[in-house]
Amino acid sequence: MYMSRMTYQLNFPQPQKIKRIVFVQKKASKKMADQDMIADIVRVLQGKTTQQESLNGVPFNVSQKVRLEFHLKFDRRSLYLYRKDHQYYIEEPYNGIYRLSGDEYNSIVRYLK
Repeated sequence: MYMSRMTYQLNFPQPQKIKRIVFVQKKASKKMADQDMIADIVRVLQGKTTQQESLNGVPFNVSQKVRLEFHLKFDRRSLYLYRKDHQYYIEEPYNGIYRLSGDEYNSIVRYLK
């Protein structure tokens, strides 16, 4: 029996429509409202595709988990950045789990410092 797998894609509004990104790691958080930095993160993630479905609200059994909250005018969207089995991922709950390269991962986590 052949089953077609669904393809998921990360899509974001124009970076200028994102008011800020809040990084939450354990009990610490950092707000970022600089439009150049927001555009840089959106550029890394925009259009990523996967066939790996996210079935949970929060990833588990992962390390270095960071929640990214994208705050828009009337909405908020959360994604999780993490490491698992020596690979890097960004996960949108109940959507998809997207693989990132080490360079893509590092280009996002550098804003945590």
